[in-house]
Amino acid sequence: MDQHQGAISFPFPARSHLEFPPQFAEAHAKCPVSRVKLPHGQEAWLATGHDVVRKVLVDPNFSRALAAEHENRRLTPAAILNSSLIGLDPPDHTRLRTLASRAFTARRVERLRPHIVAIIDDLLTAMGKHEGPVDLLEHFMRPLPALVISEMMGVPEQDIERFLEWSAEAIAGPSNPEAAAAGYQSLIEFFGKLIEDKRRAPGDDLLSALIAAHDEQDKLSDDEMVALSVLLLVAGHEAITTVFSWFVIILTTQYPEHWKHLQSHPEDIAPTVEELLRVVPRTKIGGGFPRIAREDTELAGVRIKAGEAVIPAMDAANRDPVVYGEDPERLDFNRSENPHLGFGAGVHFCIGAPLARLQMQEGMRLLLKHFPTLRVAVPVEELKLTPETAMRILLSVPVTW
Repeated sequence: MDQHQGAISFPFPARSHLEFPPQFAEAHAKCPVSRVKLPHGQEAWLATGHDVVRKVLVDPNFSRALAAEHENRRLTPAAILNSSLIGLDPPDHTRLRTLASRAFTARRVERLRPHIVAIIDDLLTAMGKHEGPVDLLEHFMRPLPALVISEMMGVPEQDIERFLEWSAEAIAGPSNPEAAAAGYQSLIEFFGKLIEDKRRAPGDDLLSALIAAHDEQDKLSDDEMVALSVLLLVAGHEAITTVFSWFVIILTTQYPEHWKHLQSHPEDIAPTVEELLRVVPRTKIGGGFPRIAREDTELAGVRIKAGEAVIPAMDAANRDPVVYGEDPERLDFNRSENPHLGFGAGVHFCIGAPLARLQMQEGMRLLLKHFPTLRVAVPVEELKLTPETAMRILLSVPVTW
């Protein structure tokens, strides 16, 4: 079946911060693969069904590397995302990921739990000394992942504030490519200098390990090492800040009974995090980074030609009624099986997923301990998003208790 006629405009506008655009469900009801027209005039295929989205993510026929060279690369937040792991296909992707993944195994991350708990406890203790309302982002959500991933990478603490500024610039959306390029270039220069310093005086950190892989085994070029470092830092910081903030907002404003339940049932925090990972959109467009078909193929009976772009809408797949029931928008914190695609799938499955889960689980547990009556100090509709990023990054989250 060929559906090039009647392409629908994409992305779909959301009427509120917490509403998932109903156009996804409408498109999915007609066909889990729809033809869409993008703002810059190009067309692509939008995959919305859970099975077809997963196929796009795991099938090597759908290439991220080709997407970096394609017109629809404009859907990608910044050049940073096309310059390292996330923009490569095997075998180059496999070589880099194998090196980087050594720092993010579940066992190694678990050994970090006591230290991460101490970081969280210190941040929340300091926040509690202020009179509310205070900005949850400023005092907790931004510094937590920045401190954790910077320490893992060996970034000096005095440089973290500069990193936060450059990171925010680097993920600027297509509407502000100059800011994105400037932020990315600043990070490149920063890591180039840091790599020189680490080469002279290595430490017990991931960046020193990557330098050793380059110098002793010739497995990593300098450019690859810099790009990988930038990606790990930016992705490790921004994703936690963005997603975890929405978790707290949703629980305290829409599910206060469950927030109270978690105070006495911390064992339910892990499945709560997974269900929130399923329903909280990460981007303003609700779709993942595009892939380009290497060869002609079919998705749900729709013919995809070689060279055409496919956008895997993970947020829509996580609401597929075939997988999540007739009311997939409803949060079920007791869900026994939750095959969500919140961390992707296939070779590009989020390398930092174990670390992200640990920070969100322990962060929620200690937030409940320190601030059991935490609440957002303004109506949710008054919260503002950063205007020039593809991710749903909040400007601030004033809270009180």
